[in-house]
Amino acid sequence: MFMEFYADNRGKKAGVTLAKSSPLLSFETRAVVFDFDGTITLPKNGRTTWEMIWEYLGYDINECAEYHSQFRRNVISHQEWCEITLGKFRAKGFSDTNIEQVVASLDIVDGFAEVVEELSARNIRLDILSGSIRQIIRKSLGDAALEFQQIKANEMHFDAKSGLVSKIVGTTYDFEGKAKYMRQLVTELGCSPMDVLFIGNAGNDSWVSQSGVRTLCVNPTSTDADNAKMWWQSIREMKDMREILPYCT
Repeated sequence: MFMEFYADNRGKKAGVTLAKSSPLLSFETRAVVFDFDGTITLPKNGRTTWEMIWEYLGYDINECAEYHSQFRRNVISHQEWCEITLGKFRAKGFSDTNIEQVVASLDIVDGFAEVVEELSARNIRLDILSGSIRQIIRKSLGDAALEFQQIKANEMHFDAKSGLVSKIVGTTYDFEGKAKYMRQLVTELGCSPMDVLFIGNAGNDSWVSQSGVRTLCVNPTSTDADNAKMWWQSIREMKDMREILPYCT
């Protein structure tokens, strides 16, 4: 059966292709977990929230990308990456007021509020699992953020007097950690992995496939949305969040 094949082979390299759909597939959506950058927000020239801040502060985007590359090559740890970023941001005087400016520059995908309302009405659990910044996510979503049981992301702390960023607390639930979180969620809900849907768009989201949950790729960037070992389904160009609803049955 498709479900058994997917559970046995999730995230593995193999010479066979996983079918995108099957009449044998049966599930009931218990939870939907969203990425943030490029999933809930519209892409800004392919930039993540972090990249937008680096450029806003006057840094070259390639410098930001270099530290990302060093982390992926295990040259630096995630904590070291956060500390380097903190030093760069403090050197440019990044403060809590700048958070508001970043939020103002973000565009939420049309139909997002309606999707949140509908899924909440159906008692489907909603979470956000992101490598972005928690304060920015909450401020960007406004009241809709209250409908999410968990928002897991990096966090910034600011000095009470000067307002300058004083600490960046890295999330443990990015890249490989996203799969870990999804496995924990499945255990918490006591359901099948196929009863949980993750929606993302990028390479760090593709790790979720290792948890066995359903994965929907929208507006893909830095990932192969046609790789059936990573993505259960995909929407090449999602213009309205309501396009995901058929996958939330």
